[in-house]
Amino acid sequence: ICSMALSTPASDTRLAGPPPAAVRTAPRGAVRGTSLWRDAWRRLLKNKLAVAGGITVIILCLIAIFADALAPYPYTKTNFGRLYEFPSRDFPFGTDQLGRDVLSRMIYGARVSMLVGVGAQVIVLLIGVPLGLVAGFAGGRVDMVLTRFIDVMYAFPRLLFVILIMSMLGAGL
Repeated sequence: ICSMALSTPASDTRLAGPPPAAVRTAPRGAVRGTSLWRDAWRRLLKNKLAVAGGITVIILCLIAIFADALAPYPYTKTNFGRLYEFPSRDFPFGTDQLGRDVLSRMIYGARVSMLVGVGAQVIVLLIGVPLGLVAGFAGGRVDMVLTRFIDVMYAFPRLLFVILIMSMLGAGL
């Protein structure tokens, strides 16, 4: 009987019957194909600290963009009658030694901080991308020399490097 079942030709559909339902259609809860971006987005949303940090950065960016509309006072306006005032309804974060509103100064400070951060990243891109392109295209010794140069730059203390650059460029910068 076993040899008879094995010798049945594949074209004989009398014994095979219709294909099972699972083969004909995909089940309802079938997993859709995921892309790299969708997988990365899903993993990012699972990380609560990353989401909180992203929301904080977005809020700070919006504060920096709309600083003129959000700040209750100009950040340079002095009021010598209200020096070192504690937080109040008029000045939610108080005033400084010249009577300037601390909240307004913090709002405008967010703008400066964002510009410094974005500017630093632009400079890094303007230096790093061409070096990486040259190292990748040329390869060999050029790649090795550029890699060693970058390793030396990473090993150099940043504060000492900044002092060296400032002494070379002068105090006018």
